[in-house]
Amino acid sequence: MIELRKITGDNIDDVIALEVGENQKDFIATTNLRSIADAYVLNADGEPATPCAIYVNEVVVGFLMYTYDTLDHESFQNGAFYGKKGYFVWHIMIDKSFQVEGMANLRWRKCCWILKRCRMAKPNM
Repeated sequence: MIELRKITGDNIDDVIALEVGENQKDFIATTNLRSIADAYVLNADGEPATPCAIYVNEVVVGFLMYTYDTLDHESFQNGAFYGKKGYFVWHIMIDKSFQVEGMANLRWRKCCWILKRCRMAKPNM
């Protein structure tokens, strides 16, 4: 079962220890630890950001950070969703040990499904 869970004292070390493959490091702009710190600062400044651990069968396999806010950044201006509330994924990664063929795609789809399902619920996890 794939789940998104809050970052807690019980799982933060597992999330920080996650790594992508050597050939993927150029595609990840920051570390999970930095993203968790960014979320803290963003939330303190009133900008909602939610960092989550991605679990599969009770094992931390990845990290996701998203926001649920008004999509008003200039990069959204030509989109139908500009100025509307929505989810925006800032950071997602699956540990190199769990990147078997097709599994990262399946986990990404499941994360999107979870966020979509939460759309009518309070966005904070």
